[in-house]
Amino acid sequence: MADDDGAEGPGGAERSSAGLPSIGDVVRWSTALSGEVVRLPATAAHARRVVAVLPEHLEALIDALDRFSTLLDASLGEVRDEVRDVGGRLDALQVSMDALASQLGTTTTGIDEAMPVLAGAVVRLEERLEGMDHLLGELGGTVVGTINAVPGLRRVASRSGQSEGRGSNR
Repeated sequence: MADDDGAEGPGGAERSSAGLPSIGDVVRWSTALSGEVVRLPATAAHARRVVAVLPEHLEALIDALDRFSTLLDASLGEVRDEVRDVGGRLDALQVSMDALASQLGTTTTGIDEAMPVLAGAVVRLEERLEGMDHLLGELGGTVVGTINAVPGLRRVASRSGQSEGRGSNR
């Protein structure tokens, strides 16, 4: 507990009413200060070593940055060349596509012109097939009529049909 003339400061340290540090604060501060004074030669030596190698490290950093910028310039040059090559290839592709489109237009026109001729040929072929079908029907009727008209021909035709049937069974 604190006296009436003192107040408790942060961390439970006593402070006087005038705002002066307590004896404990002064002792802790002096201990920390003496520790820093003891470490001061090592800290100064370390700082001296860091300051001594700093120019070398800066030179190495500058050399690395120079190499990086040279490499970057070379890479960008290669990328620029590749982009130009791709642009040239795209131009050649566009020319090929234009030529193909032109040929496709010509082919489409040729097919459009050939379609009526082809349709006419198919119609004529169909008419001829129908005519042949009609002729074959008439021929079949004539053959059957001839076979029926000749008296012994029907028996000969039926015997040859039976002997062919037996021959195929063997």
